[in-house]
Amino acid sequence: MNRLSDLLSPSPALRRGGLILGLAIIVVLAAWLRLSGMNPPSLWQDDQWLSIVVRKMTWGEYVRFAPPAPVVFVAIEKAMSTLSPASQWSLQALPYLCSIITAPLLAWLVISITGRTSIALLAAAFVVIDPVLAVYAVRCKPYAVDTTS
Repeated sequence: MNRLSDLLSPSPALRRGGLILGLAIIVVLAAWLRLSGMNPPSLWQDDQWLSIVVRKMTWGEYVRFAPPAPVVFVAIEKAMSTLSPASQWSLQALPYLCSIITAPLLAWLVISITGRTSIALLAAAFVVIDPVLAVYAVRCKPYAVDTTS
């Protein structure tokens, strides 16, 4: 019986290859599902105020006004907004990228806890197809960054 189960179970190399292929498909799917929300004609209202904080406020004004946005997130957004000051995509790029890497990070966590690649791929797929996470992934807010961390 033990020999039969050894014959039917995939080798570690095959499992690793399947995991890599599965995660590659999931990452491409995540990028594709979120791409339609990038660079909209206008931002949501609460994204607009963060856009003002990032693009218009000096650091002194940031300290005085104390907007409810994490300072590290604002600093990274300020740096990214210099890439394309007139476009919304520069403000959406960090949340977009974080939402895409959430799936492989979750898969790694699930594998480290359960040791099962199939459960890890299923968890990563659920994160990618969740419509709420997909909407928040392209917002100019730290929602996707928080999900990644």
